[in-house]
Amino acid sequence: MLFSPQKVFIFLSIVFFLIPAEAKDSSVDQLIFAPHPDDETLCCGNTIVEAINNKEKVKIVFLTNGDAAYIEDNFKKPFNNEAVLTDETDNLEQEAMSVISSEEELANFLKRKITLKPKNKQTPKNPSKNLSFPQKYIALGLARQNEAVSANKILGLKKQDLLFLSYPDRGLSALLDEVSGNHHISDTTGLGASSYRNTYNRAKNGYNKENLLLDIEDILNKYKPKKIFIPFPLDNHSDHRAAYKFLYLALDELSDKDRPQWIKELSIFYYNIHNPRDYIFYPRSSVKTEGSSKNLLKQKALDEYATQIKPLQEEGLYDFFKNSKEEFWGWDNSLEYLQDVRKEWFEIGKIMHEKGYQLNFGVVADIAENIRDSTNRMVKRERIYSDNPFVVKDLVLAAAEGMNDAGVIPVIKHFPGLGRAQKDPHFRLPIISATKEEFYKKELIPYQALLKQNMHFWVMLDHALYPDLDDKPASISGKIATNFLRNELGFNGITIADELNAMQSLREYVAKQGKEFLLEEVVLDTFKAGIDFALIYIEPSKADEAIAKIVERVKKALENNELEAKEFNASIERIIKEKERVFKRPFSPYIKDMTQEEKIAQKLIFDANSDEEMAVFRKYGLGGIDPRMVSFKEKFSDVKIPPFIIFQHEGGKIKEEGVYSKSPSVIGRELELIMAKDGSLLNPEKREKIPQFEKKESPGSSNKLTIEDRNQCLFILKNGIDKVIKNNYYSTSPFMIDENETLQLRSFKELPFEWIKLFPDEESNLFSYEMLKEGWKKMKAEISSKTSFSEKLNLLKDKLSIFNANCRLLCLAAHPDDEDAAALLYFKNNYGCDTSIIFATRGEGGENKIGSQQGKELGFVRSEEAELSSVVLGVDQVYYLGENDFGYTTSLNKVLENWDKDEDLARLNYFYNLIKPDIIITKHADTDEHAQHRVLLILAKNALKKMNSRQPVKFYERTTEKNADLIIEEDCVKIKEALSEHRSQGFELACDSDKEQVYYKLMVFPGKITDSSESKSRSSDNLSGVMGIKVFPRRVGLFEAGENTLFVILHTLGYQVKRVTIEDIKSGKLSDFDTIILGQRAYGRIPGLSGFNTKLFEFMRTGGNLIFFAHDIGEGREITFPYYLASSFNYIPDKNAKVKLLLPGHPLFTFPNKIYVVDFKGWFKQRGASFPEKYSGQYSELTSCFSSDGKQVNGGYLVADYGKGSYIFTSYDWYSQFREFHFGALKNLANMVSYKNQKQFEYN
Repeated sequence: MLFSPQKVFIFLSIVFFLIPAEAKDSSVDQLIFAPHPDDETLCCGNTIVEAINNKEKVKIVFLTNGDAAYIEDNFKKPFNNEAVLTDETDNLEQEAMSVISSEEELANFLKRKITLKPKNKQTPKNPSKNLSFPQKYIALGLARQNEAVSANKILGLKKQDLLFLSYPDRGLSALLDEVSGNHHISDTTGLGASSYRNTYNRAKNGYNKENLLLDIEDILNKYKPKKIFIPFPLDNHSDHRAAYKFLYLALDELSDKDRPQWIKELSIFYYNIHNPRDYIFYPRSSVKTEGSSKNLLKQKALDEYATQIKPLQEEGLYDFFKNSKEEFWGWDNSLEYLQDVRKEWFEIGKIMHEKGYQLNFGVVADIAENIRDSTNRMVKRERIYSDNPFVVKDLVLAAAEGMNDAGVIPVIKHFPGLGRAQKDPHFRLPIISATKEEFYKKELIPYQALLKQNMHFWVMLDHALYPDLDDKPASISGKIATNFLRNELGFNGITIADELNAMQSLREYVAKQGKEFLLEEVVLDTFKAGIDFALIYIEPSKADEAIAKIVERVKKALENNELEAKEFNASIERIIKEKERVFKRPFSPYIKDMTQEEKIAQKLIFDANSDEEMAVFRKYGLGGIDPRMVSFKEKFSDVKIPPFIIFQHEGGKIKEEGVYSKSPSVIGRELELIMAKDGSLLNPEKREKIPQFEKKESPGSSNKLTIEDRNQCLFILKNGIDKVIKNNYYSTSPFMIDENETLQLRSFKELPFEWIKLFPDEESNLFSYEMLKEGWKKMKAEISSKTSFSEKLNLLKDKLSIFNANCRLLCLAAHPDDEDAAALLYFKNNYGCDTSIIFATRGEGGENKIGSQQGKELGFVRSEEAELSSVVLGVDQVYYLGENDFGYTTSLNKVLENWDKDEDLARLNYFYNLIKPDIIITKHADTDEHAQHRVLLILAKNALKKMNSRQPVKFYERTTEKNADLIIEEDCVKIKEALSEHRSQGFELACDSDKEQVYYKLMVFPGKITDSSESKSRSSDNLSGVMGIKVFPRRVGLFEAGENTLFVILHTLGYQVKRVTIEDIKSGKLSDFDTIILGQRAYGRIPGLSGFNTKLFEFMRTGGNLIFFAHDIGEGREITFPYYLASSFNYIPDKNAKVKLLLPGHPLFTFPNKIYVVDFKGWFKQRGASFPEKYSGQYSELTSCFSSDGKQVNGGYLVADYGKGSYIFTSYDWYSQFREFHFGALKNLANMVSYKNQKQFEYN
């Protein structure tokens, strides 16, 4: 035998005694989490001393090194020469400098380049003593670490009892919300990872949520504490609140894996340093520590924090904590905890009752699917107690009892249960798939307990869709509100639907039904479902009209039995009896004398935040008022039946009172931990692991978006922001105002449906949000605390101009052929400018050398010639003022008598703001003989002075002076080619050489723009080339032969149009377009077109919009329609035949222009030909027209979805109207071209 048993025993004994005590048993009695060095001594100094005296093990975890505080200017060496934290130097500043300056050394730690200036631009409390360099902040962090070592040595702890995690001071909240991989950069040190040499572990690899959470988990697992001391969850300091949350997240993670025994036995105690946000109710103190001897040690320890004594004194904390007893909050069992919850809600209820409120929109009885899942917005916003129905049940009962005792009715929400929802109904429509049996096992447990305890409460129904219960959202579902809640569960109290107007979920539901959202219809649907109250938030200016429509619609529904009078009256009786109970006055006798209007008004609750809204309330005698976030002082002693006054509190800040309560999430977490400890936790489910640190891709992708698509997104964004500024209304925008009255950008998941539906598809929506985020960052870098909301949003619009915008040149010309071809070519070819022309007239008063057309017909011919010439010159857009060319004259007065000066100025101002030119140029001069040339020049300059946006840099007019401000070498050959398109004028240009010079003088120089970025920052709008008509940017392809009517009109509206050929179809180029138009007689005039119908169908199937202007198509044309359409047609020669809009809410009549019946009046020639009689039900009939014999014809304007695209068929005589520039016809055409983007978007 090599070793005897005795020798083995002796050897093992020696080894055992050589092992450090900590390695034998690393568990500790107390684990104190301190956000900063000094927190542990301030609040736990005596407790540490007592624990050491009792031979208990204590560890301190410092989450940060406190390196964001300020120190004295003469700070050099705050610790002694022992150099506790380094063996290399006792000169702190030198050490910090060496760490900062050595890039090679930092390469192992940093994820980003060093920022040499602090990012935090806020003014420090004491600017003169604020450190100016990141190096000094690191020096401060090292000093505070050393102070912590010295202070805790006095309290009885060793250096190894202190764990410095070294995460960024004043950055813990930012870490809590960050996405993994995006390392936080310290505002003071400028670092993205810890450079402190004694850092505990992962902070060296980067500042992020994952690293900090894993560090805390490691520490908890290693030391298995019996007691934990942590800052109070409502501490005023953001780092302290974050420390609390990080601890509970770590405990959640460890509990989810397999709740270990030490967690079941764990006690958690809160300490408070900073005023806990005026907490509404302080629970019982579980631990108190006091004693003079301990206080003396604590005082000595505090004095070691030399860098912090003055700041602590200024905050009043130094003397307070130096001499006061230490007090901690905690609970021994769940019964004690629930009693405190009841008392807390009782105190909240007392505030409500004393202020005159009778109801509270809370408590939230929703049960999360997984309380760890922060992708659930209600979980993220801490609105849900737990995912354990029994924990939620106990807390809801305690809260409801507390409010009942205070004389307040709790409104329990949201029935039947929003906890599983991944979408927030404020913004989108949640769809929750769960059977009734599943609801009984989980969501209904709190409601059943409330009914069993005979609590007095109301129930609020939500807007989610529950397919297993009904095909309607709960708030308009009779199956849920009446059959399920009342008949099956036995609830006999008052029900109320969640807010119906501002919340976006019902708007999305109605849109999916293919209907227009009308508030009065939604309120009626709520009443039909058997719900007592409709809650509506309305803009003050629209409140009176909205209430009037609701009352009138519900009254009509009662008259025609759409709404059952019996159920309606039963609801009124419930409401009146509830008011009798609350106000302790008899109101039932009033019922028999109440009008229908008065009864309907009793079922409405709306928000009244202003005198204007209070006037509306009094006018109608509404049933309730939600003052929301405004102090409520209105008295109702003069009202026959007083309203219910609604309070809103679920947790957190208590309205304008300035006091706080804990959030439901905090309360639920605390109770669950206590119940696990005392064994009262029922049904502890094994939670699915939530991947907290998955790196998420950016939501936006531009890979499939063309430049045109991106500019379209930019256009929508800017137009949407303009509406927000104009209406000062944020609930349907991507912006929100937080509780601190600060303008914030919503997350992508929180974008309201009304905003999302502005975009043509999901990819555009995602990309636009990324563009918005980038612009938001740039905007925030340039604003101050005094910048108004509208100023911020206007600046944001400027920052959205991320695409390379070329200079913009505008050419002014009195008639077609007056355009300055030399300037247009010069700026296009040399500077890549976007070029536009404004013609004052269409030249209808000129001569015609090629035909007999005169007047308007000649004007149309010359417009066609101008378009063709502009193609040669590369002009991007041609516009018309619409003035009358009555012929040549030298008299200014004659022109001014015939032209509408005021209208011309308005239109020029319109075009200036539409085009936003950098340069305006014309070859007209004030010496021209033709008076129309001179008048245009005068008007252009006057309009420029009134321009209500950024003025152009330069205004040039042609001159003969050689010492000109601008000299252009004209391309005579190209100009001759362009002007030759003006065939009706017989234009001949003689060129002495290929290149000749023309001269310009600078006439107007209104303001020097030195910043090139400003000159390219323009606000897009959906304005067209015709004032009063809006267009939506589309890529348009046109099949038109034998004429140019549509080509001219589409250009006039502002569209970029390309003529499509058979070769384009063969080569697969149809995908280059969003909209393709088949002009009249296209099938007859374009050989072989009918043979490619399948290609056109494929274009529609993949998302294209096809428009067919039908004309005499009954003549045997080989036309195939996507759906059946008969070849027997009606002809309506009467141009004044009455037209009726059958679907006035259809997008073709609402976007981008609102179409009315009047837009079909004043027509020329005829109403139309080829009106079909028989066609498939796939087509939607948009209009009806009455023939001279009174026959109603509905087939003149049809639309159908085809695959992902659409098909528009119309046989009205649009062409005759286009040639007369009929305003209503142009509006209709703009809507037709835009239609594809208004198809119902399929949301998941």
